[in-house]
Amino acid sequence: MTRRRVVSLCCAFLLLAFCSPAQFEGWRKIHSPVSDHLHNAFFIDEEWGWIISYGTGLILHTDDGGDRWRVQARLEPLFYESLYFVDKKRGWLCGERGKVLRTRDGGRTWLDGEVKRDDIAFYGIYFYNDRRGFAVGFDVNNRHAVFFESHDGGARWEERSESFPGTGYESIQFVDDSFGFIGGGRHVLTTSDGGETWSAHDVGVEAVIRGIHFLDRNIGWAVGHDGLVLRSSDGGKIWEKQESFTKNRLRSVHFVTRKEGFIVGDEDKEEGTLWQTLDGGRTWKRVAGTYPDLHRLVRSPEALWIVGKSGTVLSQRTRS
Repeated sequence: MTRRRVVSLCCAFLLLAFCSPAQFEGWRKIHSPVSDHLHNAFFIDEEWGWIISYGTGLILHTDDGGDRWRVQARLEPLFYESLYFVDKKRGWLCGERGKVLRTRDGGRTWLDGEVKRDDIAFYGIYFYNDRRGFAVGFDVNNRHAVFFESHDGGARWEERSESFPGTGYESIQFVDDSFGFIGGGRHVLTTSDGGETWSAHDVGVEAVIRGIHFLDRNIGWAVGHDGLVLRSSDGGKIWEKQESFTKNRLRSVHFVTRKEGFIVGDEDKEEGTLWQTLDGGRTWKRVAGTYPDLHRLVRSPEALWIVGKSGTVLSQRTRS
């Protein structure tokens, strides 16, 4: 074998070793300082972001756009589900045993809110401003939805007096100051007055919703167990079930434009935990690559981010 042939083979080997199929599809694997299961992420701008682990209490932080992550804090090893920041200093996270924590120093230290309810698992949290926030989840013992609100920046929380249908809620999103959405079970809650009042809408099929995403006040998507994909074009009042393309549990959905969107989920029943559509959800293709369970898909101003099992962090620059 000639020397030129050996060099060519070595170059080809290195290309295969360092360019995974996911990288060819536009996704870049980011080095994680831990191998813990990573469960959710949040970016306040193009530079500052946080990741929470699942069951081990780790908070990861980046201040350079996600090129480098470091362990910022070690909390009680519980199952934390969701986090939200209003600026680089003030943020909140929630999880099992009624935990709603708050930080005032960018995630270095965390204080416990006064919920004190071990029978509640909080799955979603959102702050309308630095004082008023919502935390949703379910009552573990009685299996019904819970909805808490804070008016003092998360120090104290009160359960809203009105009854909300369903067994629990997971995902909260506001598209502007007025319109917001909460999904979970087989229901989606909608508000048009900044969360002062909420209306409940049954999605019309047997469902366990795990994630929602609205592009605007009208167009929205919901995903969940057994390959569930739903679409709404009227602000979450009526939902249409999309043709199934997987049996896996789907956890998170995000649309970059009306045409391009992504869904992630667990590899619990078959291969393929990352899917993409380029035609507004009419058809979906599995993004090439081998992935573990993928838990959450979020967006920074300039990129999409995915976190998942075994320290998985993936990123893709957005085109819009």
